[in-house]
Amino acid sequence: MEKPKPSKGKEKSKEKSKEKSFDGLTHFSIEWSMRQDGSTGRAIANVLHYTGKLKSEHQDGTEEDSGEIHCTKILRNNMVNEGENFYYACDCVSSELDRVAHLVRSIDLDDTDRRDETDRDRGMMFDKTVITAEDREFVNEVGDKWEITQGDILYVSKLKVKEEYRGMGLGLFLLDAADKQLNSYMSLTLLVPFPLVYDENHRMDRSNLKADMKRLAAYYGRLGFRSLGWPESSGSWFVARWNGYVCPKIETVCPIASQFY
Repeated sequence: MEKPKPSKGKEKSKEKSKEKSFDGLTHFSIEWSMRQDGSTGRAIANVLHYTGKLKSEHQDGTEEDSGEIHCTKILRNNMVNEGENFYYACDCVSSELDRVAHLVRSIDLDDTDRRDETDRDRGMMFDKTVITAEDREFVNEVGDKWEITQGDILYVSKLKVKEEYRGMGLGLFLLDAADKQLNSYMSLTLLVPFPLVYDENHRMDRSNLKADMKRLAAYYGRLGFRSLGWPESSGSWFVARWNGYVCPKIETVCPIASQFY
């Protein structure tokens, strides 16, 4: 079956507007909140947690929660300046951030160091029985490894839009807003393209999981997100974009986004 192609031009965007009506809605907005990690130590002070609540405002003045995004910002520039340990901070916060730290460190390795350190890092990240000989090649489509490992990191741990609001591009809107409003310039935004429906229904058949992850990655790819992680068979496939490059505009990839503001 052919993959659906993104809408292009005014005619198709009008068709999509008919499918998802904005009657009674004025605009969408995001309400941000932030907390500092509660762990002890100065390194953890450089890890910030953000929650963005997507609000839909109706013409009668009422508001409704329409979705949410959860992000963790790792202030690596501060850590370097203060002599803090990047691994320590990530490991203390969560196993997810520990995987992020090992991933970024592995990208930054010189070719002469890659063999031993990459194998050791992967041994800490994954059950060794999952890693095969075919997985030894590291895949990075995001950009130059020196550039993308120098700035801060914004890790998106959860992205959800209510079912009745899906199909409007609101997921891209949330993701783009998080990168522009929360992340630093010349920094990395990354996430795992894992469909939330599999977390919500643990009994769901996972035979199509790989294909669904690829479709979701292609969706994020409209905003410039590319592969930045181990091959899918290892179970930790990250996609990312480095905002030091020119990134697609949300209004271009999702014309209906002009109605969100």
